[in-house]
Amino acid sequence: MKLGIIGNGDSARSFAGASHFVQGVELFGIAGRNPDRVKPLTEKFGGAPMSIEELSLADIDCVAVSTPPGLRVAHALPFLKRGVHAMIEKPMALCVEDCDRMIEAAGRSGARIMVTQTHRYNPFGRKAFELVDSGRFGEVVSVRVYSGHDYFGSKRTGWQLDPALSGGGVTFNPFIHMVDFARFMARSKVKWFRGTIGRHKEGYDIEGDVHCLLAFENGATGVVEVDGYGHLPGHWIEVVMRDAAMRVLPREKRIEIVMADRIAETYGFGENGTKNEHGIYGHWGYINHIAEMREAIEEGGPILSDGANGRANVAIAYGILEQNGAPELAEIRKSKPEIRNKF
Repeated sequence: MKLGIIGNGDSARSFAGASHFVQGVELFGIAGRNPDRVKPLTEKFGGAPMSIEELSLADIDCVAVSTPPGLRVAHALPFLKRGVHAMIEKPMALCVEDCDRMIEAAGRSGARIMVTQTHRYNPFGRKAFELVDSGRFGEVVSVRVYSGHDYFGSKRTGWQLDPALSGGGVTFNPFIHMVDFARFMARSKVKWFRGTIGRHKEGYDIEGDVHCLLAFENGATGVVEVDGYGHLPGHWIEVVMRDAAMRVLPREKRIEIVMADRIAETYGFGENGTKNEHGIYGHWGYINHIAEMREAIEEGGPILSDGANGRANVAIAYGILEQNGAPELAEIRKSKPEIRNKF
């Protein structure tokens, strides 16, 4: 599988590093608005530095779109329209209409879409789903997902503070991961949801916390909470099933099965990534994403996080902002072709 990457940030680096750990994958090139900006990545990971236009005309099998969310539809469509498969960073886009444009283009050309929801593909996500899906503990009754960290660190500069490019604060960013994992654990579509957001960080006119209640079609309920202020750091998932509960503790690399108020089973899992003999780091979430896409292309296998899944997460994030009358929506809705030239 010949792979091209668009972007020069953290996720582009993650795709580039992970490509070294999947057999049968060749990193063809890394593209940006200015090829000089991606040279540091190509010097470390390989592939040719090129413009986005050059990559869009190249003979590749798959492209990883790692540009800011507000630009992803513009960057993915030329590839999808000519049948090039696409791995698109989360969020897939900033509105369902743009998700639909990509899904429609892929449907017409026969291209496959994968949305990078790495928590499904990390070691803890795979083991947690295996335990739930086994049916040993009965049907899922409820899911709670919590994530707390300082979202307003040194990374929140430039495009990350522009709602037209980022979608705003935590709702379109870490929350997308958390609500996706809640849906993954519930093994069901969402019937309805209601969310609240807060803006409590001085000097930042973007939301820093989100709390969401979900009802699933299979009767389960869910709560997803993201605190971006760093007051209560941590990440955990609780899944209540008919005959047991499961605690997923990613930072502790441990999963606990609780029965009758005691820990009945414990499962451990390793690091989130690995290094090769050249010192290149591969994140298991991205490694497993690329491996699954290669198998889907070459063997017609399934995609665990496809375009429909990415669209569902975008619909919830956008819906929460809409429920709260968030001013970010005005920027998201604007047609701003000038931003296409920023990257």
